[in-house]
Amino acid sequence: MLKNKENTIQYIVLAIIAIALPLSLLKKPRKDWIIVFFLKGFISSIIALVAVSHKWMEFPRRLLQDIYESSILFDYIVFPALCVWYNQTTYNSKLKGIILQAFVLYSLPMTVLEWWLEKNTNLIKYNKWTWMHTYLSLAITFLFVRGFMAVVRRFSDNRETSEQVNAKGSR
Repeated sequence: MLKNKENTIQYIVLAIIAIALPLSLLKKPRKDWIIVFFLKGFISSIIALVAVSHKWMEFPRRLLQDIYESSILFDYIVFPALCVWYNQTTYNSKLKGIILQAFVLYSLPMTVLEWWLEKNTNLIKYNKWTWMHTYLSLAITFLFVRGFMAVVRRFSDNRETSEQVNAKGSR
C-alpha cells in the first residue's frame, strides 16, 4: 500500500480536502469561493516558486515530484481550500474578526502543523525559511485575498444596483 508516512500523510490530507472542499463550494455565493480558491492557489504557487528557487525551503517528498519542485498538494489544494473556509467564516465579520481569524484561527494552526511536519517528516525542509515566514505569508495572503474579494463584491454590488436602476427607468 503506502510505502512511508509522508505518502500516508499526503493521501489522507488529499482525501479530507477532496471530501470537504466540494461541500464548501456549494455554499453561496459560489463564484466568490471559486475565485478565492484559484487566486490563493496562484499566490501560493508564486511564493513557493520564489522560496524553492532561492533554496529557502525544499519539499523532498511530494506528489508529482518529477514535474514540480514545490508541494502541489499544499500550494494548489490545501492553502486555497483554507482560504475558501477563511473567506466563508469572515464573510459577515467586522475588521477585527477578519484580522483575528487570519492570524489566530487559520494561520497559527497551519504554521504549527507545517513546523511539526518540518521537524518530523521529510515533506518539507527549511533552509533559510522559518515558521515565521510561513505564518506571515499565510496571514498576509489570507488578508489580501479577503480584501480583494471585498473590492470585487463592492464593484459587483454597484454594477447590480445601477443595472436595477436602469431596468426600472426603462419600463
